[in-house]
Amino acid sequence: MRSQAWAKLTASIYDIVVVGGGITGAGVALEASLCGLKVLLVEKADFASGTSSKSGKLIHGGMRYLEHGHFKLVFDACAERHNLATRIAPHIVKPTMFFVPNYKGYKTPRWAMMVGVYLYTALAIFRNIGSPRFFSNQEARAAETSLSPGGLRGAMGFYDCKAHDARLVIDTLKKAHELGADLLNYGTVTAIDLQGEVKCITIQDGISPRELTVKARSVINATGAWADEIIQLAGEQEFFNLHKAKGIHLLLKKERLNVANTIAWESPRDGRGLYLVPWHDTLLVGTTDNFCQKIDDAQEATSAEVDYLLEGLNKLFPQALLGREDVFFTYAGVRPLIGSNEGMKEDDLSRDFEVIVSPRGLVSIAGGKLTTYRLMAKSAVAKVARRLLGRRGFYNAPMVAISGGDFAPAQQETLIAAMAAAQRQDVGLTRRLFSRYGTNAQIILAKIADDPQLLKPVGTSSYLYAEVDYIVENEFIESISDVLLRRTALALCEEDNGIGVAAELARFIGQKCGWNEERINGDVASYRLTVTRARQCLQREKCPN
Repeated sequence: MRSQAWAKLTASIYDIVVVGGGITGAGVALEASLCGLKVLLVEKADFASGTSSKSGKLIHGGMRYLEHGHFKLVFDACAERHNLATRIAPHIVKPTMFFVPNYKGYKTPRWAMMVGVYLYTALAIFRNIGSPRFFSNQEARAAETSLSPGGLRGAMGFYDCKAHDARLVIDTLKKAHELGADLLNYGTVTAIDLQGEVKCITIQDGISPRELTVKARSVINATGAWADEIIQLAGEQEFFNLHKAKGIHLLLKKERLNVANTIAWESPRDGRGLYLVPWHDTLLVGTTDNFCQKIDDAQEATSAEVDYLLEGLNKLFPQALLGREDVFFTYAGVRPLIGSNEGMKEDDLSRDFEVIVSPRGLVSIAGGKLTTYRLMAKSAVAKVARRLLGRRGFYNAPMVAISGGDFAPAQQETLIAAMAAAQRQDVGLTRRLFSRYGTNAQIILAKIADDPQLLKPVGTSSYLYAEVDYIVENEFIESISDVLLRRTALALCEEDNGIGVAAELARFIGQKCGWNEERINGDVASYRLTVTRARQCLQREKCPN
């Protein structure tokens, strides 16, 4: 399949080559395809393998940005949160209540939090899933029984959303592919020649030793934290000079803490915001956001960063006595932030985005946040589309649901019941599949009906081999890491991070994809190394500093 896809890339001239397969690049590919443009997206690793799978899994308006005066950003983000939860990706983006305790000594006083919540609700045009609520001290302790009672002065609750970030990318790409976009992961752009009307982009295959040059009328650089490197590769002179903030997250088993909601609080060390998100069968804790000058393709948490988050957790939940042994996985990502003042703290930098159009036509976009990816994509595509099609202001692509999201939330239970009845499957199973794949769950149910052996679970997890079968056929995978770390939440929810099922899974996938024994064994070894490196910082003596 990959050889056939690779061979067709030189068959014609693309309107746009998108460099970068994270959420921004995926959004650009979809918006351009909706506009009728011929698109190729190229990603040097797997889709969503960078920042777009290393987030806090939150789709939110960004209430904390209000104190810095970023009102338009919050307004736009709240609008996009609503669009994602109701019209674009309702199978992925789900509501969660943020529970925010207030303690004596917090840098943000209780009255300021109350004003912020009301302003946040107003900027969302009162389209939140639920109304904000204020808790007395006694009510707060009843709502979250594990909280430290010392110095507690009540709490407040407001609604945002959470999501499986990598699946948001994949289903966006699948929709772009349905509309005609070509997608290539594990393809490194090694040269960009912008001379003339037709641009030449050289791509090195990361799976085999082949290389080719594709032609396009335009190039959009959507590589996030790596945007300046692509500008340099193309020989252009105007750079973003991005601030790059490294953020880490910890994963703990849900039973270690009795929590009902997403909880946000202030770090006891420096007062910055921390959060704990019940996510799948885990508790996700973040984040650090430390500036870093040099970034690698594979970021890792450090010993100090893990301790920082555990310190914050134990201050809020002192009875839990949480240690490194309670953390079963970590991940780290880099956020590209726009800002010119070297002395600014990460919290003070805007999450807005910027677009640079070079004299020779390279369009680069950076900054922004997961929630506002569609607005970023529309802005970048508009710059190109107006030039290609020659009619200023023509660009007004419709808002569409991504793959699997073509239903109204109010229809969900009716659809689930109908799917279960049509395939004679359990409603509980159907609901679980629907929560992961939306309306595409019906394809997986049909697979089970044709071959009941696909009901076999992957290890001890809630995932089925029917899901893996669907993923292999429809979601552009090239390794078991793609499946375990991004297409599913297996690595992030299983205590052994999927190590125990890696070999069996690789053989199942390899048989479907025609992999030889060497590739299967190499893939398993590579995955084991990835997990080992992610967990390395949990061993004090071996932690990187």
